[in-house]
Amino acid sequence: MTDAGPRSLHIRQIAETLAGMGVLGGEISEIERAVTAAILLDIRHGGRASRFIARGDARYQLHASRVPPAVTAAEQALHAAIAALNNEIANAFVQWLQTLGPRGLEAVARIWLTREGYPVLATLPPSRGIAKLVIADIEGDADSESEEDEANPKLLALILPRRAGIDASAWAGDLERAQASGCLVFCMGDPPAEPPWGDARVVTAGELAAWLRAQGVGISPLPVAIGALDPTVLESISGLDT
Repeated sequence: MTDAGPRSLHIRQIAETLAGMGVLGGEISEIERAVTAAILLDIRHGGRASRFIARGDARYQLHASRVPPAVTAAEQALHAAIAALNNEIANAFVQWLQTLGPRGLEAVARIWLTREGYPVLATLPPSRGIAKLVIADIEGDADSESEEDEANPKLLALILPRRAGIDASAWAGDLERAQASGCLVFCMGDPPAEPPWGDARVVTAGELAAWLRAQGVGISPLPVAIGALDPTVLESISGLDT
């Protein structure tokens, strides 16, 4: 596509080149479908930051070939800076979550539980730096031992700050006393290979940080607006003289 310069290429031309490289076993029809999906997903995800642009009729072109090289380089530098900022924000969120103690982390966990639809039924006394909540099991099945459990399935939410460590004795007996069928664990440290909470769902620091960003919690928008060249307008008018 780089060699094509300002020309767009049909997906068949791209597939034939890739077939010569042995991609996907060299089956051109399969390559066409796979590359079409990959390029369109890249365009959908990256927008102006994507390397590609769809020209219609199964033809594609590199975005960089449509505007002057200096403009392309500057725009790519901007997108790289934005990507770097996003990575730094993601890392900072994880590190912040890992500094929280049981009270701060419980507050964040309550935001998660509320927005994900898990009603908090009771707050248990914290022990050994671990906060504990009894929550409704919104995904609970009907395998409970009593009719009361079937009607009101519960989970024990364990909120484990990174520095608290993992000590099963901190919640020993709480499952039975709360009549909970299992656990939901917010673990800001590294979960052990054989966790003492069994096959419970675990919300890690990375997952919780990504969720907070997606929900806009702890995030304020930084508006960045810049007028970028519209290649379609430039090409359409320049084409009058060719």
